[in-house]
Amino acid sequence: MAFSDWIPSLSKSAQEPASLAHLQSQDRNTVAELINLTLAQINPTAAIPGKTAQFLNSVTTFFNSTLSPKEKIIHSLEALISGAQIGFSLYMVLNGETECDELPTLICRMMFASQLLYNGLLLAEKLPAYSHDLSRSGKSAAVLN
Repeated sequence: MAFSDWIPSLSKSAQEPASLAHLQSQDRNTVAELINLTLAQINPTAAIPGKTAQFLNSVTTFFNSTLSPKEKIIHSLEALISGAQIGFSLYMVLNGETECDELPTLICRMMFASQLLYNGLLLAEKLPAYSHDLSRSGKSAAVLN
């Protein structure tokens, strides 16, 4: 018996296909996150424009009429987390901090935790959405490689 069989809401939501607007938004957020991770290696404040793009993408997608309530919750969480990350980065810029090498300050720990939350949210939402679309279309992961 699968874990999702024990909780009816999980098994029901796994059967619902993700909307196209949601998948496209997740793709844009993922690309922006990859760019942000690259830029953050050079200078953590260089990721502010990418985080702003993620924030705006999630906010505008939230208002799309084709999204399900579950997808709206996901985009509101993404907007809140990326908005907090913008705030953390701006705080660092205004206080002259440029690096979080060993997470010495509270702000660096908060940035690290929010990054883990954001990446986890992207991953947890992206994989089931695409696996459902693949199974619905009859394609396997081997075909895509």
